[in-house]
Amino acid sequence: MKIACEECRGTGTVTCPECDGQGTYEGGIEKIILVSTMHNYEELNELQKDASRVIRQAARLKELNPARAESYAAQLKATLFVINGQAETAANKL
Repeated sequence: MKIACEECRGTGTVTCPECDGQGTYEGGIEKIILVSTMHNYEELNELQKDASRVIRQAARLKELNPARAESYAAQLKATLFVINGQAETAANKL
């Protein structure tokens, strides 16, 4: 999902470590800060909550059964991939 760089405010006029002068950078819905003025904010907010929930659940499962930690990590990665795809679709929806 493309996120407007906070450093240059999406202009790309300042070369910064976040966007490398591009004005946007790729980031997961679980890591970005949502602003209420964003396009489809409500949907993105719900997807961010979903991502946070699955991250917490995976961490809890790893605590309960450390021997399966690798499997839980793979499942989390796949789930976040799907959620981020949904977020990308929501962000580009008209």
